[in-house]
Amino acid sequence: MFNKEITGSLQVKNNIFYAVLNLYDEKGRRKPKWISTGLPVRGNKRKAEEVLYQLRSEYTIRAAAPKGCDIEFLPYLKSWLELKKGSIQETTYEGYSELVNGKITRHFEPMKLMVQDINEFIIESFFQSLYKSGLSSNTVVKYYALLMTFFKYARKKKIIMINPMEDVEKPIEIEYEAAFYSNQEVLDMLEAVKDDVLYTAIVLTSFYGLRRSETIGIRWSAINFEQKKITINHKVYQIHEPNQTSEVKTSNRMKTKSSRRTFPLIPFVEETLLAAKERQENFRNVFKGSYNKKYLDYICVLPDGELIKPDYVSSHFPYLLKKCNLRVIRFHDLRHTCASLLVAMGIPMKMIQDWLGHSVYQTTANLYSHLATDAKDIAADSLAESLTVNGVNTGKTAIQC
Repeated sequence: MFNKEITGSLQVKNNIFYAVLNLYDEKGRRKPKWISTGLPVRGNKRKAEEVLYQLRSEYTIRAAAPKGCDIEFLPYLKSWLELKKGSIQETTYEGYSELVNGKITRHFEPMKLMVQDINEFIIESFFQSLYKSGLSSNTVVKYYALLMTFFKYARKKKIIMINPMEDVEKPIEIEYEAAFYSNQEVLDMLEAVKDDVLYTAIVLTSFYGLRRSETIGIRWSAINFEQKKITINHKVYQIHEPNQTSEVKTSNRMKTKSSRRTFPLIPFVEETLLAAKERQENFRNVFKGSYNKKYLDYICVLPDGELIKPDYVSSHFPYLLKKCNLRVIRFHDLRHTCASLLVAMGIPMKMIQDWLGHSVYQTTANLYSHLATDAKDIAADSLAESLTVNGVNTGKTAIQC
């Protein structure tokens, strides 16, 4: 039960509706608070009234809460992000930081809003500004996820009574349609690029469906030539700084627990690795003292011993394909290609999940279940061609359901 309901009215400033709440200081003196609804005047009177009503309700609740709860939105968001830094992947932190210090700061900094001021209409107005700036729905989803996590935290800490994100409709995420190479295209690619510096990385990714960071992170110490095993337990990634510089980092902390996995050492891969090892030893003799010895344990290195950077992989690979007159796909699409070939061979989806290192089965199923239908068609055709009944070939139509 609240002692006093907060009153207020709508006012117009710079052609935008503002909710003006009648607040009072400790001595009972009236201190109006202006809060932008983010809504242009034309055609938005009813929405603005809804914003006013919600703000009045929220501030009435806050009036009964302990004093000193007002916290400025942007500084609190940034301090929360620093708090999260130790519990999330560095690449995830980098992504969050780019969102917060970029468009979120530029949009909200002039408003000087408190955490308690933010409502679903203000957030929806922010999302509209993101769309108008040319961002895709998939990118806006990232802002949605970030703000949802932040406001859940603020609600848990009782900074706010209501999570405004609960009433914000999540942007529709458009699923990326991955490109795949056929078996023959993979063979043509491996033949065409065999003399390139990325060849070993391309082979490893094509056969094992690795992530870019996993491929570059493979070390000689993770290869057991006697037991014919290769272990994925290390990664190399690149952090981009606000001043346009970047830093290459290494880590034993994988994306998920499932990312740590061990594969059989496929004979062709073994031959490729042994040839790479011999080339590295030859280059060490050529470069002598100028050879970079920091990355001696790494497989994917340049002739001078310098580690191949993730950004170089992403930019050089499509250039290489175009140069060789091959269909251009992303380097990450080699991971999808590996999965598609496994599906075509009839490998169970659960085994493909383990092969790719997905922590959740549904991720694998969502990406590749449509390919399973094609695999069944291939299997049906193969059976039709090979099986006979009483000496008569069954043909395709005999086994169709």
